[in-house]
Amino acid sequence: MRYDIKENYLKIHLIKTTYKTLLGRPADSDGLKNYLNAIANKSLAESAEFLNSSLIHSDEFYCFHEIQNVI
Repeated sequence: MRYDIKENYLKIHLIKTTYKTLLGRPADSDGLKNYLNAIANKSLAESAEFLNSSLIHSDEFYCFHEIQNVI
C-alpha cells in the first residue's frame, strides 16, 4: 500500500511540474484530476511521456509559446 501512495505522490508532482514547465502555470484542479486518472495505470516513465506529449500538442502550449516569442 505504501508504494501506491508514494507513486501517486510522484505522479501528482510530475503533473504539477510538467504544467509549470510547459505551460508556465500551476495545474488547475480539473487538469490535475483528469491527468492523474489518465496515467493511473502507467509507469512513471510512461506517465512523463504521455504528459509531455499531451501538453506539447495542446492549444494552450502553442498560445503560451507564441506569446513568449513575441515578448
